[in-house]
Amino acid sequence: MLIPFDPLEEFRRFGNIEQRDMGEFAVIRKSGKRFESASYRLEGVGYFSTIRTKAMLGLMQMESLILTPLEVDMPLMSYDVMHLPGKDLVLLELYDTQLVPADRSAPGMFAGMEEVKARYAHLPNRETPPGCSAEMLLPQSIGKKGRKLLKKSEAMVTEWLAEYMKLLADAPKCDHEEKRKATKRYTDRLFTEGGVAVDQFKKMMGEEAAVKLLGEFIFCCDAP
Repeated sequence: MLIPFDPLEEFRRFGNIEQRDMGEFAVIRKSGKRFESASYRLEGVGYFSTIRTKAMLGLMQMESLILTPLEVDMPLMSYDVMHLPGKDLVLLELYDTQLVPADRSAPGMFAGMEEVKARYAHLPNRETPPGCSAEMLLPQSIGKKGRKLLKKSEAMVTEWLAEYMKLLADAPKCDHEEKRKATKRYTDRLFTEGGVAVDQFKKMMGEEAAVKLLGEFIFCCDAP
């Protein structure tokens, strides 16, 4: 396990967790790659999903966690860890999907996450590619890339996620449908303009199946 965070254990404090049936999308094998996904309903918060990817006979491993709050007014949170021989990637990302937009000029409610980011500024940064993801990415997000980075970044990941969990515990309730629409504006742009993960799934599965997987089970904005 690359991610030092057990979402089933950690998120249980917020409410009941119900695993959703993903059918044919639960395990996808294509071109030497294996994707294992799981999608969950988190009572009182929204949805979260996990993706585990293996390729190159296990030499490449990637794990992702996406939390989509639709019942509380918090940013969408995405956490990705990738390990390749000689190179690791760690992404801790917040996307501005709030009904009350975040003030990007000051840390505000995200001051704790800003402090974590500053503490680990010495770790090599990963430059964010341009696009709609970059436009909606909040400045408290962290991207790191380098050799043997996973062990060095474990404390950073734990501290950053702990700050997010504190905010989630006190997050104000919001209208589910309005929050879904606000979040869907981001995911619709992502599907249209593309991104690394979106483009990869489209290439593997075709656009229609990829949009269904990502919209209904990964980001969950189209969940029934």
